[in-house]
Amino acid sequence: MRKKSQDEKSKDDPNYLKIVTIITSILASAAAFIGVFWGPDLTRAVLFPTLTPTPTLTVSPIASATLPAMLIPSVTDTVPVTSQALFPTYTPVDTPSPATCPWIPYLNGAASSSLSSENCLNDLKSDGISGSEKQVFFFLDGAPLGMYGACQDITDQENLSVHVEVRDDIASARFLITIGPDPTPNISAYGFRIQPDAQPKQATEMYVKFIQYTPAGYDKEINEIHAIKYWHAINEWNFDFVFHFSGAQVDASMNKALFEEWQSTSLKRYLCFAYEAMPTDTQATQLDVHITAR
Repeated sequence: MRKKSQDEKSKDDPNYLKIVTIITSILASAAAFIGVFWGPDLTRAVLFPTLTPTPTLTVSPIASATLPAMLIPSVTDTVPVTSQALFPTYTPVDTPSPATCPWIPYLNGAASSSLSSENCLNDLKSDGISGSEKQVFFFLDGAPLGMYGACQDITDQENLSVHVEVRDDIASARFLITIGPDPTPNISAYGFRIQPDAQPKQATEMYVKFIQYTPAGYDKEINEIHAIKYWHAINEWNFDFVFHFSGAQVDASMNKALFEEWQSTSLKRYLCFAYEAMPTDTQATQLDVHITAR
């Protein structure tokens, strides 16, 4: 039979059992006391410590609201302004405004307002005038007595060509193409006047006269030419006028048949198209003219 060791003998000793019971009771009381104040987790850690891996240190961002204002850097101090360089501001291209109408109305010597950019000469339809920068139309069937037209500044031009078509049923009217120092057809101007000459019991004859207007508006006939059949096509007369400007010198011609020249005394130069309405008791003014710049 095996002999009991000293430890085994001690465990069988009644006094040993009492001591173990007392120690266990003391430890349980201590655990209960610690659990009341610090909780079971701390109790377990104190009485029954365990080896755990060393925790990894992590740093959580601190909200800016917890920092004193003086320690929070402003955005302008830390973030460079680069948005303008990376994303340049878009600047829209300005839409050009409509060009101003180049024509200046002349309505029987009365002052008139400028023509609108949208309608230009079409603002004068009630006066029998319409068109654009390159084309002008005159159409009348009954009109009050007087002179009506439109002028344009041609100071910077050296050469000018216009084609004029006149219906041969023109009556009680005369048509003017003049060059002068002001936007008025009959003041200190030179030009050509197309006019009919009704013959008794005969067809209407057409004449082109070269005239000069005085500063007071009186006209003086310098030369004239009788229109020939080669300038007539079906029911209209065709006239081509050419002007050449060199300094103060002005040279003009009509259908290469009527040549004229004169000296201009003004730095400004205006081209005018106009009609003279001369209705009578028996004949209202009738006119149909189409002008094209070339």
